[in-house]
Order: sequence, then structure tokens, then C-alpha cells
Amino acid sequence: MSTLATIEPHGQTGLLASTHADSPSARAYTAQKSADSWVMKALTALDAGDLHGCISLCERALELQPQHYEALHVLTQALLMIGRPADCLAITARILSEHPADAVALNNTGVALDGLNRLEEAVEYYLLSSQADSKFQDPVQNRALALDKLGQHAKAEGVFRELIESFPAHADAHYGLGNTLCNQKRTAEAIPSFRKAVELQPNFGLAWFNLGNALLEEKQWSEAIEAYGQASSLIPQHAATYNNCGNAFTSQQCYAEALELYEAAVTCDPTFCEAYFNQAVIYNLTGRFLQAIEACHHVLQLRPEHTKVMNALGVALAGIKHHVAAIDAFEKAVAQNPDQVEAWSNMAGSYEILQKHTDAVRCCREAMRLDPEYPNIRARMAFKQLYVCDWSDSMETIQTLVTKLEDGSACDPFRYIAFSSDASLHHKVATRWAEGLTKAAALIEPPPVPPVHKRIRIGYFSADFHLHATTLLAARMFELHDKERFEIYAFSFGPDRKDPMYERLHKAFDHWIDIRAMDDLSVVKKARELEIDIAVDLKGYTLDHRIGIFAMRPAPIQISYLGFPGTTGCSFMDYVIADHTLIPEHLRQYYTEKVIYLPHSYQINDDTRPRPKRLRSRAKYGLPAKGFVFCCFNNNYKITPEVFSVWMRVLKAVPGSVLWLLKDNDLAEENLRREAAARGVAPNRLVFAPRVSATEHLARQTLADLFLDTFPCNAHTTASDALWVGLPVLTCAGESFASRVAASLLTANGLGDLVTQSFLEYETLAIDIARTPQFHKKARSRCRRAITNGTLFNSAKTTAAIEDGYIFAYERSRNNQLLEDITIGPKRNED
Repeated sequence: MSTLATIEPHGQTGLLASTHADSPSARAYTAQKSADSWVMKALTALDAGDLHGCISLCERALELQPQHYEALHVLTQALLMIGRPADCLAITARILSEHPADAVALNNTGVALDGLNRLEEAVEYYLLSSQADSKFQDPVQNRALALDKLGQHAKAEGVFRELIESFPAHADAHYGLGNTLCNQKRTAEAIPSFRKAVELQPNFGLAWFNLGNALLEEKQWSEAIEAYGQASSLIPQHAATYNNCGNAFTSQQCYAEALELYEAAVTCDPTFCEAYFNQAVIYNLTGRFLQAIEACHHVLQLRPEHTKVMNALGVALAGIKHHVAAIDAFEKAVAQNPDQVEAWSNMAGSYEILQKHTDAVRCCREAMRLDPEYPNIRARMAFKQLYVCDWSDSMETIQTLVTKLEDGSACDPFRYIAFSSDASLHHKVATRWAEGLTKAAALIEPPPVPPVHKRIRIGYFSADFHLHATTLLAARMFELHDKERFEIYAFSFGPDRKDPMYERLHKAFDHWIDIRAMDDLSVVKKARELEIDIAVDLKGYTLDHRIGIFAMRPAPIQISYLGFPGTTGCSFMDYVIADHTLIPEHLRQYYTEKVIYLPHSYQINDDTRPRPKRLRSRAKYGLPAKGFVFCCFNNNYKITPEVFSVWMRVLKAVPGSVLWLLKDNDLAEENLRREAAARGVAPNRLVFAPRVSATEHLARQTLADLFLDTFPCNAHTTASDALWVGLPVLTCAGESFASRVAASLLTANGLGDLVTQSFLEYETLAIDIARTPQFHKKARSRCRRAITNGTLFNSAKTTAAIEDGYIFAYERSRNNQLLEDITIGPKRNED
């Protein structure tokens, strides 16, 4: 704000000779004396903040003395302070008509022009004022400020530096220099200027505030917070100080402190829109989606045109699974600002969940067009292309992604399992992604050690406690847990579907905690209130995960199991349950967790599932009456061009054979048929199986002859399904967890000879099995015997091994021992 220059009144002009009361000189003397009196009263009113009274008193003085010097100047000051710059110009013109070199009047003319946004003219008057009085500081400062407003920052900087050279102790000049340096994006240089301003004038609240802003820009979080603290003590009702200090805490992922400051901002100023928006962002980051929606609505009431709030609202709506409404919000966001890459990316995610693949790809492409380096967008794009088997440029996208990852980019670990089997890169991807989670622990103190309970309290956390691939595997384990030694809690944040599996699980758990409506922090507090000893995450980074809960440690011991096939990369995840086939010694270095090694396969299975009789008629499923039936019922995104090329060579080598695949989406079917033709295979040799009930799916697999696994992401539950009905599974093992799952299952069932180490070996063995009836018959017979003779489908044995792992982890924790790998021997329930 321009500095308003003032002058002190001269008082009486001097003593006059005694004259007759009615003489002209006497009347002039009386008028002068009366005018002086009104001016003194005007000054008193001005000091008291009575601007209207001041103006009225000045006008009375001017009625007596139209060119009363002090009255004109005081009136100028009051008019500017009350916001009447146009009227001020008329008064300064009266002064300058008689005193054209009056530095104060020239400066105040500039201030008035400044107020009318006539900045170029204001600059000229400030310059004239300085020329009229070279020792007058105000017009120099005002000229610099006006130049800064005009965007002439370099000129403004020069003027501020001249002022500082002449007046080194001019706090406002150092403050102004800091501001103009910030306007030139030179915040590092601005910091010393702001520091000098507050050194010279420690109670300079706005200088402390802008010092905080510059430090925030330079990511000097702690110093910024300290500066904002000084500002808030000096200007306690300054909402922006609390808001920006909240941003400093947010940058350090100290969300609890940030939320308190944003609340302080809106308490100071209930119309402070950005603080509500920042609240929404934090609520979204911490899974408090209902509160985020409320904060977004505050923003929309105050500023409907806010360019980012619709994206935040969309994120919150997606968080509560209202994806149609979320897409509507994202559409409005990009309608307001088509360059919002985050809104395009988020909209792609909601379309992906709704299985609207074309729309998802469209949004991904638009996001990549706007910002090819936007976090995770390449991974999302490549994954979506794999989902519909569009390989036109997906491999190029994946290769670019890998290069970017090696250079430090981030990628969603779940998507990356489909892109590569490189264990070192999987580790790098996960640990980099986890960096954004670890500081969430600052929201809450470390967990207290629960008292010793009669039974160890195990909390299983999942969105999938209904009919789902995970529970098809794990339901029997929940039922078999030794209830004399363990007390089992389900922390459910998935849909309340009330299907048969949901009802079965409700009976299996000792306690069912519905946490759908609770934010992450509240869940952590709830788990601690319940004194959970061991928290088991069954989701990892898979769809609908809430790994943020684990970042704040709901329990002293935290274990990753079954849901996510790989390392989480999280320092707060203590153990991962695996086996020596999944994580052999030479790959151990790529896991941040300690490993609980089970003696056989890591994968729990339900050995009470009905096993269907072998079907005889293929016609119902579109299969040929004769000929070898290869199959793969993995999700389509797991099919890569390399694997598909191997499959097509196998089909060409085995006349009359067909490949039976999951019909996941129409685009994938269309693209795969086209790719088959391009590889010289008749498209009708691909048969697509629609999704059916789990019971029917198991039964129809008995019609197939050999399950061909995918790479680098293997079959998981689908491989168990095949082996459960006696269908041989042929796999190729890589380095990553996801590329070794089928090898784990086969090895546990004594079928390690169906695990290959290269595509050439995989292709050769597939052809040999199909061409050699006795070889195939022997493989199928061994698979059937392994159902009862192997360890994969011994639910009690696997459950007992997992329980041993829990007990070892619990005892080590109780004894304050360092974390280390735990190897469970085959010692319980062995026949």
C-alpha cells in the first residue's frame, strides 16, 4: 500500500498589530484564527479515526480560508484514508496550483492516482515528489510499489535498492524489496530482505508473514512455521497466516497440525475459501471423505467458480464409491479448466472401476497429453491398455515408464506387477511409493504395548469380507483359528453385500468391526482401544486398499498377507508372509519387511469347497468336441504380447487345439482375436468364457486339458481353482513375487516339474504335454492325487503354520527383540 505523506500544522501565522474590529485586517485575522481552530479540531478527529468528522471540519476551515494550506493537506489525508481518491485529486490540484513543488502534495497526488489504478501517472508524480525533496522517503517507496504493481519488477527492485542505500534502516524498503524479489520468483534472495525488515522492526507482522511464505516456497518448513508463529502473535486475526502455516505442516505430512490451523483460519474469517479447500485436500489424503465433501461444499458456496474444488469433490465421492457422481464432478472440473491433469487422471480411475474402458483410456490420453510426467499416469495408461489387450503402444509406454522409474519417478506398485518381473525394480517402485505414506504416522503417537491378554488379539483388515478371491482362499483359515489361543477381529471397510460368504465370515470371526464410515485415524484409535496385538493387512495396494491405516500403526505388530503379491516398501509393515519358493535367498534383499517363511506354500486354501465332478459335454461352453483345450482364466490385463505370442505358437504346433480365455470385456476379446490373426492363428481358435458363479466356474474347468499361466503376473486364486479340480497348471517363474506364485503352489503340491524358467522351456513343455497323450494323462493324474497328498489344500496345516508365525512375532515383540525373519518348520498337523 502506498505511503500517505502528511504535514504538521503550523498553528497561528503570527501576531498582528491591534486594529479596529470591523477593519478588513481584523476580519482576516479572525478568519485565519477560526480556520486554524477548525484544522486543529480536524487533526484531533483524524487521530481518533473519525474520518467523516475530520473532512467536515476541514471543509469548515476552507469555507473561511479557501486556500488554507494545512486544511487542504489534512483533507487530502482524510479523503485518501476514507477511499475517495478522485476527490483527493481535486484538493491536491488546489495545493499544487499555488505550490507546484510541494513534495507532500505531489506524493499524495500519486497515492490518489494509485488508488484509481492510474499507475503510470502515479509513478510520474512520485518521481516529481522525490525531485522536489530528495530526503523525502515516502515517494521513493511508493514509486517502487507502483512499478511492482505494473509488473516492472526489475525497475521496482532498483528503486528499492536505491532507497535502502540512502536509508539502510528503512524496514518498509527491505520488506518491499523482498516482495518484488518474490514476484520475480527469486524467493531465496527475498528471505534475507524479509529477515532484515523484521530485524529492524520486530513487530512488523506482514514482514514475518511474507518471510514465512518465502521460506515455505523454499521448502524450509520448520523456519516457515516459526515465522508464521511470529506473524500470528502480531496479527492474530490474519486468516492467511494460519492457512499458509497449515500448508507448511501439510508439506511435512503433519496433517493433524495442518487441520487445526485451517480451522483457525476459517474461525478468523468464515469466508476464507482456500482454508476450506485445504481442509478438503487433507481429509481426502487421510480417508475422511465425508468431511472432505462437507469442506468442498463450503468452498462451492463461497466461490462456485473455484477451479480445483470439483476435482477434490470428485476424489471424495470416489472415496465413498460414488463413482458416477465422482465422474460428474471431474467432468465439471475439466469444463472449468481443461488443463487440470489431476482431474483427467482421477476421472480415468473412476471410469476404470466402472469398467468403462474406452472412457478410461480417453482420460488417460488427455492427462498424458497435458503432462507426460504426471505421477502414475503412464502406469495407469499402460495398465488400462493391458486391461483391454490394446498393445498398439502399451509396450512402448511400459518401457518409457521403466526408464522413468529408474530415474526416480513414482508408480502404483499394484499396476507395476503386470509390467515387469524385475525384483529390484519392484522394490524400488514400492519403496518410492511408500514415501508418501510414512509421515502419516505423525498424526498419532506410536502404539502403546497392549497388556497381556488371555488370547492374542489378531485384527484382519480388508474390503473383501464377501464373495471375493481373497476370501475364497482365506475363509477356512478364519474358521480354523485356534480360538483358545487367538481372538479374531474383522475390520471391514468393504461393501455390505450380505452374500453367503459374508454370512459365513460373520460366524467365523469373534468380532466384526464395520469401519466403512471411519477415517483412517479413527480406525487406528479404535484398534488401539481394542488392544489389537497383531494387525494383518489383506489388501496391500490392491483395489479399495486402506494402507494409510497401517502407516499410523493400529497395532504393535503389522503383517502383510495374501492380498498384494510383493513388498509394500513400507517401513511400518513389519512382516510379509511368504515361502522359500516365493522369496528365495537370492531375492530376499528386495523386501523391506521381515519374512515369515511358511514350510510349504504361503497361500491358504479352503479344503472344504465342493469339488465338482468332471463334465463331459463341451458344446455348452463353445468348445470343440475333440482337440486339446488350453485355457487361462486370468484377468485379461495379465496377458502380455510376449505370452500371447508363445500361446499362438503353441496353438500352431498342436493342430485342432483351442485356447479358452476369460471374457472380461468386449474390447479385449476383439483385440485378442485380431492379434491372433496377425500371428497366423484363426481367431475362432480363441474361445471366451463369460463370468459365472464360482461353483460353475470350477465345474467347467474340468473340460480343459492344461492351464497356461501368464507372466510376469501369474495366476493366484485362478491357479488354485485349476489345481483344485485336477487341472495341470504350466507356469514360468521370474524374480518378482507375482511371477512366482504359481511356482509356489505347484511346488507345495509336488508338481515342481510344471515350473519353467524361460519362455522357450514353457513353450516346449506345453507342446510336449499336448502332443503326448500319456504325458498329459500322467500330469492330470498327479494333479488329482496332489489334492489330497500335497500340502496346498491342507487348510489346517497352513493355518497352524501361520499361527506359529504370529506367536513367534508376538513373543519377539514382547521381549523387545529386534525384527528378524521367522522360519516355520513343518511341525504341527503333519501326517
